[in-house]
Amino acid sequence: MKQYGVAKATARNAVNYLRKQGWVFTVPHRGTYVSPPEDWPTS
Repeated sequence: MKQYGVAKATARNAVNYLRKQGWVFTVPHRGTYVSPPEDWPTS
């Protein structure tokens, strides 16, 4: 947020979008991580 000057809500929306698309996954109380390449969405 600090680096790009975006609001917290904007950053959360971006991560949520990436999660819905399958690019990242979230582990509760741990963080959000990039999904393994075999799990990446296809175009």
